[in-house]
Amino acid sequence: MTSPKKRSKNFYLSIVELIKKGDNPAKVCSKLNISKQRLNYYMRGLKANGYIQKIGYGVWKVKKMPGQEVKISTGVGSKCPAKEVKKLVRGHGYHFTLRIPKLRNWGRRVEYLDKKGIDYKLIPSNKSQRIVFKGHKVWLTNRSVVIYFPRGKSYFAGLARDAKSYAIYDFELLVRGLEGLLNVSFAIGGKYVFRTSKAHYSLVKNALAKQYDREEKKLNCHDHTGFWLCIDNSYKLNELETLHPESGVIDNELVQKDFNELKEMRITRKMMVETFDEKVSKVLDLQKISAEQLGVITNIMGLNAKPVDDGKNKNLQNYFG
Repeated sequence: MTSPKKRSKNFYLSIVELIKKGDNPAKVCSKLNISKQRLNYYMRGLKANGYIQKIGYGVWKVKKMPGQEVKISTGVGSKCPAKEVKKLVRGHGYHFTLRIPKLRNWGRRVEYLDKKGIDYKLIPSNKSQRIVFKGHKVWLTNRSVVIYFPRGKSYFAGLARDAKSYAIYDFELLVRGLEGLLNVSFAIGGKYVFRTSKAHYSLVKNALAKQYDREEKKLNCHDHTGFWLCIDNSYKLNELETLHPESGVIDNELVQKDFNELKEMRITRKMMVETFDEKVSKVLDLQKISAEQLGVITNIMGLNAKPVDDGKNKNLQNYFG
């Protein structure tokens, strides 16, 4: 009998072969009898591992052909294999909050848990129950189900969005498993309605993180939205980490883009600081010259105008009274 893992790898291979023949995603779904959502998951994995490339709307090409099996790895686990470091981004620390529909007898779920012999812990503060399902802590509340991924469970990818896709796929598998365990359906309008309550995305072996770790320094960045960037070396991976639950993916990809551009331009951190200082100095000199020129002009015009000093900064506003 073929193992599930073996079947999965052969399934990837089938998709690659169909794309090579020129089939679009709709045809692939039809021939393999799978949903568009499931196909998108497999194709994201193939793309992240360099097997296929999108060249237009609904048009893909094969970049490289595998051997007997397609080797796909999301790098799940608490340790980072050396080959996964090359994928740059580690997604981890996921918490998902699933909104649930109005369910008959959901308010009597404790009775069901007792009847089925499902271990749980009562949380009096919000009248919820905590169970453990496939190694994940799950909170059952009146309006939602909250799933906490285990500490150290990681998803490696080239981009943060791909790491998030891998995590969401596992989240939806867990939800379907919970539906079977609790004999309910959590779908609303035929789909799961959820949000990412927490997620961290790390640039692995990042140059800035390496420097800070070497010098035993800390970096924690906050803005008006909260805590969004830090340097973490918990797993000895020298990680520059974005962790805002809403903008973490975008933040990570912007930071990643900036570091790639700096690498291409051969610009060091020291050069950036020196260039910034030089620009500021030039701006201040220009302001000084402009103020002197303005004074000459006003004297010629007989306006007797004086620059306004607001006590906080030197600017060129309101020079004429």
